Amino acid sequence: MRLFLRPNDGLFFRDGRPFSSGQQTEGYSIFPPLPSTLMGAIRSAYIAQEGGLIDFLDGKMEPAIGTHTSMQKASLQLRGVFVGQSGAIDSVKPGQDEVYYPVPRDLVAAKNSADTKLFPLSVGKSDFYSNSRLENPLTYQGDEVVVSPTGWLVQSQLRQFLLGPSSDLTYLKPDFIIDEPKIGIKRDTATNTAEEGMLYRLAMKRFKTTDYGLVVDLSGIDQLAQEGLLRLGGEGKTCIRQPFDMRTNPLGDPDLKRLSERVQESRSFKLYLATPAIFEQGWRPKCLGQDGIWKIITNAGAGLQLQLITAAVGNYITAGGWSIEGGRAKTAYRAVPAGSVYYFKLLEDTCATSLVDHFHNQNRSDLRRQEGFGLTYVGITD
Repeated sequence: MRLFLRPNDGLFFRDGRPFSSGQQTEGYSIFPPLPSTLMGAIRSAYIAQEGGLIDFLDGKMEPAIGTHTSMQKASLQLRGVFVGQSGAIDSVKPGQDEVYYPVPRDLVAAKNSADTKLFPLSVGKSDFYSNSRLENPLTYQGDEVVVSPTGWLVQSQLRQFLLGPSSDLTYLKPDFIIDEPKIGIKRDTATNTAEEGMLYRLAMKRFKTTDYGLVVDLSGIDQLAQEGLLRLGGEGKTCIRQPFDMRTNPLGDPDLKRLSERVQESRSFKLYLATPAIFEQGWRPKCLGQDGIWKIITNAGAGLQLQLITAAVGNYITAGGWSIEGGRAKTAYRAVPAGSVYYFKLLEDTCATSLVDHFHNQNRSDLRRQEGFGLTYVGITD
């Protein structure tokens, strides 16, 4: 099931920084929201639809959405959350749907330039010194001064990025997402007057037009109504939810066959994170040894052995949340941001088809993968 969430107002999704009353005056936001935020919103909508909070607390909804303490037995699986575009509310026309993906970290753009052309980084020995443990950093070989741009690839561009070559790619600047700060002040409930020292500011976001919104890809909860309102984020804001027909996976079956053949031939590949991932070793998956070797037994019983070549990883983001049950903050983790890319080579008799089946369009986060963290796509290395 894929849903398009069309906001009725500006949205606010808090990041992991403290925002305590009377201490911090600025509430910083993260956009797009973490997958766990959408998981909470979807579960709340299901509870409201299927009988209410009492039935949920009695465990009657456990097969679908779990309990207030665990989702271990729940069928609900969130694949990922994306920025997207769809047609008007009353007339969604074919061909108007689009899904946007964060620019991969192994692509750069010219600094301080209006040009949106992207340039691929190359694997190789560098002529500078670094404390990185990776012997083959990704570097740019051109003459321009380049930066990692903030922006998006449309689905056709991401498909080209994964299947190659990575040249002739362009990105969309995030000018369709507007900063909309909100100023407020806390009131004394007894006198209904403003409290001293309680002025605050929220960094809210608003889409430029109503064609833009969020796309949620989920499964295991088919009984959820696909149309209606959905409360999302801070300040009690709502979105209109609608079915979304366009698939979020950029590669079809013929593409996956071609990808497997290319990886089998070159014996190398890259993994692109479409959503943030939480790894127990910081930016490294927990099963990746210090020697860079990753040994995997797939669900189908195939053995995979991979060698890490290099990686392009952005600054960490904080993935936390609030526990209604305990009335306290959840454990916060440093997550690898979406758009990060890892380069590997295949070792021994590793089968490329098994590798693609194991990683592509699968959530491979060490933690909270059921909530949509670590959605991974496989691509070839140029």
